[in-house]
Amino acid sequence: MFALISLHALPLNITSFSSEFEQIIIDDQNKTIRYHGNFIAKAPAMALWDYREPIVKQVMIKGNDVTVVEPDLEQVIYKRIEKDFDFFGILEKALMIGEGHYEATYEYRRFSLYLDGNVIKKIVYLDDFDNIVTIHFKKPVQNAPIEDKRFSVSIPDFYDIIRE
Repeated sequence: MFALISLHALPLNITSFSSEFEQIIIDDQNKTIRYHGNFIAKAPAMALWDYREPIVKQVMIKGNDVTVVEPDLEQVIYKRIEKDFDFFGILEKALMIGEGHYEATYEYRRFSLYLDGNVIKKIVYLDDFDNIVTIHFKKPVQNAPIEDKRFSVSIPDFYDIIRE
């Protein structure tokens, strides 16, 4: 018996995205960590993860340049990456596998995307350590103008600077 599956590309043309988020990470021992914060992204490759709970931390991505600001450690890390969580790259690869459910393979990793209508509500994937990562977007806004200056972070002079 054969099943016929119709694959359709994600019907969105998203150029910006912002939302509060809850990120849940479950390891192989079923230990769960929950993070909360705000996320903004602007095409083609800018993103800012602003973590507020249980730690304060900012992760800013501009192309292949990443800046991580960790106030509790009074440090900032600058690094260049070959690949990472490319929000828009994932969206471009997404194909429908069911009503409101899309999947994308990006950089050898499979992402499941869940939509409510045309609004992205959740992304699920396995990270490099085989942890299950689920990101719930709360109050998402798509295609609203976002100024480039929002993708900057404030770094106090006394922070240690680490370059990787």
